Amino acid sequence: MDEASKAKIPLLIGTCGTSGTDSGVDWTRDNSPSTWRAKLAITPKIACLYSEQTAADLASRNRHGKITPLPPMVRHQRGVESCEHIVL
Repeated sequence: MDEASKAKIPLLIGTCGTSGTDSGVDWTRDNSPSTWRAKLAITPKIACLYSEQTAADLASRNRHGKITPLPPMVRHQRGVESCEHIVL
């Protein structure tokens, strides 16, 4: 954090905090400023990277053959609809 501030570049917050969910990125963004101010006396620019996908969107892409597995796995036919958080 200190080095990013010295270099005047944004601090990137991505798949961190919890499991990379959007709420985990938000939690890390919202809870880190007190640490920066208290311990480092800085207020950096922050860029948040979100990668959570909706189950409906992925299910649709899967139905249309737009998601392909890495070998040796076979195409997944169902189940993504029941997922609450999907991080790619």
